[in-house]
Amino acid sequence: MRTAMTLFGAAAVSIACASAPGSTTGNANPSQKAVAQIPDWCLSPPKDSPTSGYACGIGESRDMSIAVNAAEADGRNKLAQTIQTEMQGFEEKFQSSVRGDAGGEEVLNTFRSAIRAVTSQTLTGSRAAQRFVAAEPSGVSYRAFILMELDRGASRQALMDKVKSNDALYTRFKSTQAFDDLAARIKESNDAKAAAAKP
Repeated sequence: MRTAMTLFGAAAVSIACASAPGSTTGNANPSQKAVAQIPDWCLSPPKDSPTSGYACGIGESRDMSIAVNAAEADGRNKLAQTIQTEMQGFEEKFQSSVRGDAGGEEVLNTFRSAIRAVTSQTLTGSRAAQRFVAAEPSGVSYRAFILMELDRGASRQALMDKVKSNDALYTRFKSTQAFDDLAARIKESNDAKAAAAKP
């Protein structure tokens, strides 16, 4: 009887271990092979610099080209968040400067339209700096990893050019802190590019 109880207890412990969250045999955890396939530049993308922004996109599909396209779209969506965060800072400072002024809401809406256009234009100009496609361990689908790179200096300059193309908007914008901040960021990007170009 004691032997039977001992065998039953050992079996129970074995079952519990097999289904534990830390088990490497259960379906709840990703396979070690799948994790090992992830490139280092995707696990730890390069830090943003005054000239460039980076984001790793991941896509999965049974069709390799669809997986690649999905990864690029994922990377661009992440870059869009980065651009929007910076642009939102300019918008908030500009809004605080024109709030309550005659025609302030109209000129603010024009500025917001400029930001949307520049964000779309900048994302279109983003490029794939690194690519890696791997077959899933199951052999059923592909996973694509793409490091997308964005020219941050170009997005800032594009916004300034867009603002300058509207006389009324530029007249209001250039007297605000938002203008000073944007001009400073553009200078920072240009200085960094010039330094990188020196032999």
